[in-house]
Amino acid sequence: MKESQECWSTDEENFRYDCLDDLLDSNDDLEVGGVVYVGNAKHPKPEQLCDADDIIDRISDNAWDIGGEYAEDYPNVTREAHQELDDFIKSWIMKHCPPNFYQVFDVREHVLTEEDLKK
Repeated sequence: MKESQECWSTDEENFRYDCLDDLLDSNDDLEVGGVVYVGNAKHPKPEQLCDADDIIDRISDNAWDIGGEYAEDYPNVTREAHQELDDFIKSWIMKHCPPNFYQVFDVREHVLTEEDLKK
């Protein structure tokens, strides 16, 4: 997955096209001088969705619910174990549910030219 990629829209809201040619192929109503929008799409990184801290915090909360103050220091995870869990979660996300959505940044207008429409 690329860090960032270009995406295109006709309405500045739904950036569904990977390139200008795809946008033009899907819209017969566009004319020279018309405005479309281009932005940079960024997929979230796996650690933005879930990381070791999320899992360890959940384990700690559940342990507190079960054991009360007797579970106060549970779990006590080493740095190595924390990193192992982080690596596993990232790998699992990328293998089983890689993000198929993105946020769009740096949106700018593109005025269609005759050359754009000839392609």
